Amino acid sequence: ASNRRRIGIVYSDNNTSGFEILHGLVERVLMMLSVPTSGYGVRHASDPSFFDGRCAEVFLKPSGQVVGTFGTVHPEVLSNFDLPYPTSAVEMDLQAFL
Repeated sequence: ASNRRRIGIVYSDNNTSGFEILHGLVERVLMMLSVPTSGYGVRHASDPSFFDGRCAEVFLKPSGQVVGTFGTVHPEVLSNFDLPYPTSAVEMDLQAFL
């Protein structure tokens, strides 16, 4: 067993998925944690919960350890949870920065 501090954020709107908004929010969270931009990176990722090409992961430099994933939620996932609007989500492990 382990205790980890994590953050999860969901953005849903009837006009836009909000991917860019969540990307900016991820950057803001890292800035508030005083993580220098040289200490992390964001790169393309693939996850079946998200649209292909609209998914990214946050990783630590230089180890490459993935500490978070965010993206535009796939329509099948939206349907499974009865979410009527385009949605983006992020989950990140804050423990890696504390």
